[in-house]
Amino acid sequence: MGEALEKARRLKSALDDMLAELHAAVDASRTTLRIDLPELGLRVDDPAGEARASDVPSLLGQTALDQRSLETVKWMDAHHDYLIQERCEGAHPAPPEALIRIYGVQAQMLGPIVRDGRLAGWISVHENRSARQWTESEVERLKGAVAKMHEILDEAGV
Repeated sequence: MGEALEKARRLKSALDDMLAELHAAVDASRTTLRIDLPELGLRVDDPAGEARASDVPSLLGQTALDQRSLETVKWMDAHHDYLIQERCEGAHPAPPEALIRIYGVQAQMLGPIVRDGRLAGWISVHENRSARQWTESEVERLKGAVAKMHEILDEAGV
């Protein structure tokens, strides 16, 4: 039992470090990780980790939405590709209304984590200050974070 807890602690620490690095690198309002790892008690409906500015509300523990039923997630599931939205209002596929109205997200990037041919989760980068034209460098930072996420999962054997 102690070994499993230590493995989970190391994984959580690595995930938090990766999200904090991405958050700082792209100067976003929030970065989150959602992933299905049932053996560790993680489900996409509640973020596995988050890094955010102090004035940005947390998404941790906010589980009212069925994430897999959202248009953005269905799109990632179908395409296994990055979804870059410079303006969430009126975007297609549509981000969840609550993300815009309650949490103030105005632009976002989503990076799919595809494991064994299926969408296991994703990394989100949210911008709350305004609509935002994401730079090529910022998109590359997200892609690097997704690659790092795969390394972390491989090292953890999950």
